[in-house]
Amino acid sequence: MNSSLLVFGRDYPVLILILAGLLLIILVGREWIREDKRRRLWRSLVAILLCVSILGIIYEPALRQSLGKSSLIYLSNNYDPDQFDSLRRRLPRAEVLVADSLGNLRYPDLDGYGSIFILGQGIPEYDLWQFEGRSVKFLPQEDFEGIIKLNAPKQIEQDRAIKILGKYLTTEPSERLFLNGPEGKLDSTTVGADNGDFEMTFVPKVTGNFIYTITNQNGLTERLPVIVKKGKKLKVLLINSFPTFETRNLKNFLAKKGHEVVVRNQVSKDAYRYEFYNTQERRISALSSDELSAQDLLIIDWQSLQALTNRETRLLSAAISEEGLGLFIQPEEAVFNSNRWIDLNRERSDQEQVAIQLTSNASVVPQYGYTLNLKGYQFSLLKDVGENTLAIAQRQGLGKIGTTVLRDIYRQNLTGDSLVYAGIWTELLNGLSKEHNEGASSNLGNEINYPFEPLNFEVQYPGSGVRVSVNGQPIPLQQNVQIPERWEGTFWPRTSGWNQIQTQKDTASFFVHDPSDWQARSAYQRAQANQNFFANQVVTDRSALFQYKPISKLWFFVLFLLSAGFLWLEPKV
Repeated sequence: MNSSLLVFGRDYPVLILILAGLLLIILVGREWIREDKRRRLWRSLVAILLCVSILGIIYEPALRQSLGKSSLIYLSNNYDPDQFDSLRRRLPRAEVLVADSLGNLRYPDLDGYGSIFILGQGIPEYDLWQFEGRSVKFLPQEDFEGIIKLNAPKQIEQDRAIKILGKYLTTEPSERLFLNGPEGKLDSTTVGADNGDFEMTFVPKVTGNFIYTITNQNGLTERLPVIVKKGKKLKVLLINSFPTFETRNLKNFLAKKGHEVVVRNQVSKDAYRYEFYNTQERRISALSSDELSAQDLLIIDWQSLQALTNRETRLLSAAISEEGLGLFIQPEEAVFNSNRWIDLNRERSDQEQVAIQLTSNASVVPQYGYTLNLKGYQFSLLKDVGENTLAIAQRQGLGKIGTTVLRDIYRQNLTGDSLVYAGIWTELLNGLSKEHNEGASSNLGNEINYPFEPLNFEVQYPGSGVRVSVNGQPIPLQQNVQIPERWEGTFWPRTSGWNQIQTQKDTASFFVHDPSDWQARSAYQRAQANQNFFANQVVTDRSALFQYKPISKLWFFVLFLLSAGFLWLEPKV
């Protein structure tokens, strides 16, 4: 590494130095052959300075400067003035930069600073890469007030219960938060200084793009964009050894939702009774590969599952593993006493009922008296208010097999709790049914989108030649090297509101918030991202490093003017 005290920014041919040397000889020689010998030495010295100024303007010299002695203080939004005053007293010569009202900043050459201090909310997440490997001390904002955390889906299904979880910081002992939608006030909850965690629930009834809001009595209004879509239409095969109330309610629920349903109830040893809803009629005396391939989900009771022939069992297992068919085993005591189809790690429980919250109020549902413990390859389809697993699923190849400890779910319909009934079965159906490749799909990576900030997105597109546009504006894409069907791009929105991202096969909507939306949540997320980034990065020791700082050409121009002026005026004095 070059450690010279002085370097030059331009590399000109040696001819320039030769010409400068000749000019110096001419100027100095001219002074020495003059008859007036007064101030001869001074005149020669000024001639030398004149040549030096010319070379300085041409070669742009730079002096070495230690990085350990230079500091930068960056003031982002909501910084602590006391912290800043203390830093200024410690580092009176530090350079200070202030972010604008949006928290944006044009960064200087960060290589010129040995230490950097960041106060307030911090650096925008999309700019943190510029601070990699640098010595940064982050002094974050601490006095947050409002909603700082929120877990809410951006895209949901119609008639499916949705939970919104969050954290609200306040100094008040008690405040009331309200969830509002197109249909009016949907839910409410109480928060306070001692406990800011909250949970609200709603069930969307209409499809479309909507703006829900979270409000309180003190003027808080936070917008929550939600895209409500119709649930996917499934092909369901229901097989029972005898008719049950559960099956009768379930088939009516599925048919009303527009699913294609085939019901086969056994009435004698070789006789079956069929029912068909939203599909063509056909006889299914035995399971075949074609029939299983056409279905998204098989719902079957334990007795019928055990009565399958060896051939039917092999075909069913293959359809699950190779084609992604879902299998739901209707619960009964025999299911929990066998691990043949699903590996159940269960424990006996004295509880005959459990509380489940799928709407704004918790509901009580009967259960079989078992507690399910998940294994590493299993996951929950449904949980009670205490986060205990009520419905379990495990993967088998491309498909899933599941069951539940809930019993007599149909009673929720009989008691008028139809929303809970629909919520339970919607979770089970969506969690187990066959997963279809719908062609193009998009994933918007940002949790909150603001104007004039980069919005990163991914597009899953099978094949080549994908074209993406946002609001009709083409967006360049970069193909993922490891996953060829994944394409990545960046869009800079200019205005707030709903936007559309389009491919040849799909159109998706996303919302850009106004800069005044979610201020506490955005500030908290930025501060957390800065803390994690600067706490985990490897810092390069810059105390022994240095940089070359160019000498301003202005000094050489001034020196040139003074030298030339002296040599011109001196003979006239």
